[in-house]
Amino acid sequence: MVQILNIITILFTIFTIPSLSYADQKKIKVLAILPLSGEMAALGDSGKSGMLLALEKSPNVDLQFEDDSGAPKNTVSALQKHLATEMPSIVITASSGTSKAIAPILENKKIPLIAIATDEEISKNKKYAVNFWVTPDEEARLLIKESLRRGYKNIALFTTIHPGTMSIKRKFTEANNGSLNVIVDEEIAPDLKDFRSIITKFKSQTKNNKIDAIFTNLFFGQIGLFSKQLRELGVKQDLFAIELFEDENEVKASNSALIDQWYIQADDASGEFLKTYSEKFPKSTSFGAANGYDAVMLINKAISEGKSSSEDLNNFIHSVKDFNGAIGVFSSTNDNRFTLPAAVKVVTKDGFKRLE
Repeated sequence: MVQILNIITILFTIFTIPSLSYADQKKIKVLAILPLSGEMAALGDSGKSGMLLALEKSPNVDLQFEDDSGAPKNTVSALQKHLATEMPSIVITASSGTSKAIAPILENKKIPLIAIATDEEISKNKKYAVNFWVTPDEEARLLIKESLRRGYKNIALFTTIHPGTMSIKRKFTEANNGSLNVIVDEEIAPDLKDFRSIITKFKSQTKNNKIDAIFTNLFFGQIGLFSKQLRELGVKQDLFAIELFEDENEVKASNSALIDQWYIQADDASGEFLKTYSEKFPKSTSFGAANGYDAVMLINKAISEGKSSSEDLNNFIHSVKDFNGAIGVFSSTNDNRFTLPAAVKVVTKDGFKRLE
C-alpha cells in the first residue's frame, strides 16, 4: 500500500510540476500611459488599439493602461501610483509633453521609456528613454522638399507653444536655412480656440506680401478650428503641416477646410497590418496604431530572447537591428531614436492618402 502511494505521489509530481511552472511563469509588467480622453484621445485610442492587437501575440506581457488626458501632471500621478505598488519593467507613453514630464523620473529609477512622440528632448542625453516616432529632422527635410516642389517661396508659420510643435519648429528652422521665406512667424497659446484676431492681423501684415502657403504647426484641438476660421475670413492659401492633419476629429472641426491639404506623417504601416487593424477596430483611426503595435512587439521579442529585467529590456530596444514591424523594417540609432520613414500625405474626403 505504501509503495502504491509512493508511485502515485511520484506520478502526480511528474505531471503537475511542469504545468504549475508554466502557469506561474512571471509576466513582464508594461505600463502604457496614454491620452484616452480629451483632445488627444484619437492618438491614445489608436495607440491602445495597436497595443491590444500586439498583446494577442505576446503571452508574457502584462499590459496595463492609464489615462492621462494628455496632461503631464496626470502622467506623473499615474506613474507614481504604479511606482508605489508594483513597479513596471518598462513604460510606454504618447505625446511629447507627457513623455518629457516622466522621463527624468524613469531615468532615476532605471526604467526604460518608449515615447511615441516627436520631441527629441525626451530622450536626449538619457540612457533609459527612446523616441519611437519618425524623427522631426526627417519630417522637416521632407516638408521643405515638398514645399519647394510645389513652388512655394514665401510662407506663414503658426506654432502652438507645446513641446511637440515647438520641436518641429526648431527642426524646420534648422533644415530650412533660407530655402523658404518665413514672412509671418506667430506662436500661439495652447488653449486658444478663437483665432479671428490673429487671422485679421495676418491679413493686414501680408497685404503687400504674396504668401504662397501657411504652415499650420498647431496642436490637437486647434488645427481644425484654425483652418475653418481661415477660410471663413477669406484666406485661401494652401495649408500644410507635420502629422496632425491626420486626425478625423480635426478634419471634421475644419468644416472641410482641411480637405485636399497636405502634410508630412510617418509612412503608412504595412498593408497586412492595416487590414487586420481595420477589421479588429473599424471605428479607430490608424494614427500611431502601428507604433503602439511595434512597441509591444519589440518588448515581446526581447522577452522571447530571455530578457526580462528593466536593464535587459532597455539594452534590447537601444540595440535592435532590422526589426521587421508593422511600420516596416527599422533599427535603433545611436541617439535614442529609430530609422522610421516619413511620407507626404493628403487629406481626402475618404480619409488620408499617401502621395507617391
